[in-house]
Amino acid sequence: MPSKTDSTDSLPELLAQVDSLKSQIAALEATKSELEASAISEMQKAGVARHQTSEPGRGATLVSGSTVVVDERELLRRLTPEQADLVMVTALDRKLLEQAVADGHIDIDIVASCSDEKPRKPHIRFGPYRGEE
Repeated sequence: MPSKTDSTDSLPELLAQVDSLKSQIAALEATKSELEASAISEMQKAGVARHQTSEPGRGATLVSGSTVVVDERELLRRLTPEQADLVMVTALDRKLLEQAVADGHIDIDIVASCSDEKPRKPHIRFGPYRGEE
């Protein structure tokens, strides 16, 4: 029967490789952002919205413009209740639910009967080492 040590002998190397790749990806993302900013500037200077890349069949399109930001509070103030009902939805506020359970206003068994635990995709987080947890 293999020992626990045998199965984890390669773990430090695997973790080092994943950590190294994450660092490389971050560096590449930073370089990509710099190059993209330069390309945007050049396209804007040239007044070009589309340009063929050096790879056949591929091109670049400059996406610019604006986005609309709605002052929801002001909009709701100006809408009639009937109009507001057409565009508003209610959603469960998890913090308020936790507080209501803690305060005894909602029975924890009701919440438990309406809840399911969903597994997450395993991943490795890198950062400062905190020791065994």
